[in-house]
Amino acid sequence: MIIQQSAAQSTRSRPEFFGIEPPPRMGASPPCRILVVDDDALVRARLSTLLGASHYQVEVAATGIEALRVLDETPCDIVLTDWFMPDMDGPELCRHLRLQNHNPDIYVLMLTIRNTELEMTAGLAAGADDYVVKGTPFDEILARLEIGRRIAGQKHLRKASEQKSGGLPDTDPVTGAHTIRYLEQHLLREWKRAQHCGHSLAVLDCELEGLEQIKKRFGLDASDELLCAFVARAENCIRKSDWLARTGDREFLIVLPETSAQGAHGTAGKLREHFALHPLSSPEEALGFTLKIRVTTMATSQDVARAVASDGSKAQIGKKNGLA
Repeated sequence: MIIQQSAAQSTRSRPEFFGIEPPPRMGASPPCRILVVDDDALVRARLSTLLGASHYQVEVAATGIEALRVLDETPCDIVLTDWFMPDMDGPELCRHLRLQNHNPDIYVLMLTIRNTELEMTAGLAAGADDYVVKGTPFDEILARLEIGRRIAGQKHLRKASEQKSGGLPDTDPVTGAHTIRYLEQHLLREWKRAQHCGHSLAVLDCELEGLEQIKKRFGLDASDELLCAFVARAENCIRKSDWLARTGDREFLIVLPETSAQGAHGTAGKLREHFALHPLSSPEEALGFTLKIRVTTMATSQDVARAVASDGSKAQIGKKNGLA
C-alpha cells in the first residue's frame, strides 16, 4: 500500500520524517482512539506513525479476529481497516462490529485496492461508514477520519454533560447551546427573579426555515455546521446576560432578562438584519434559510408555562437528538 503525501505537505509534514513538531490541534479536543487493522506490518507501522503525529491514540491489529479482541479490551472511536485479510476480510469485520455489543457510534473507514461501485456498495452494506482507495493522499484520509473524530468528540461531550447533570445533559452536543431540560429548569427561575426585581422578561422563539432542504442537499454534517454557526453568530448579537436553548431540530429559544417588548423586538430585528446581510456560506455557495422569530413577553407564570409547553411538541424530537 502506498500512502501518498501532497507537495503542499512537504513544508509542514510529519515529524518522524522531517524532524519538526506537528501543529497543535485548536482547543482541548477530547481524545480519539483509532484501531488500524491490516495484515501488512509495514502499512500498520506507517499508518500508526502518521496518525499518531495527527493527534490520534493508535491501536493496531494484524487480523480481523485480533481486531475484535483489541476492541473487547480497549474501546476505540474509529476503525481503519483493510478490505483483504486472510482470516476475516473488512466487510466481515464490519458485520461483526455492527452485530456484536461494540460501541454503536464507532466509525469504520475501509481501505481497498479496488474502486468499483459494486465493491463500494458491498462495503457500505456491511456497515462501513466510508470507503477509501489505497493510494489516496494521506491528507484526504485524514479529512475522512475527521468525521469520526467529530462523532467521538460529540460523544465525549455528551457523556461529560450527562455525568455533570446526573443523567440528562444541559448542553446540546452539536451546537453547544442549552437544552430543553435546562430551559425547563431556568426559565421559571428567570421569571421569578424578574418579578422580584420589578424587571421585564422576554423570549425570542426562533426557527430556521429551509434547514431540511439544506440537510437533504448537503448532508447532516453541513446542517450541523450551519446550526453551530447560527448559535455562534446569534450569541454575538445578544448580551452576555441573555441565553439560548435549542428546543428542536431547527428551533431555538433566546431568553432576554430585563428586556421589554420593545427591546425584544429590537433584538429580533438585529438578528434578522444580521443573517440577511451576512448569510452563512459553504465552500461552494451561500446556504440560505429564513429566520422566523416570534417575540413573547413573560408577564405571568402562565406565560412561562406556555413558553415551555410550546416546546413540548419539539421535546420528543429533541430527546431523539440528545437535546433533552
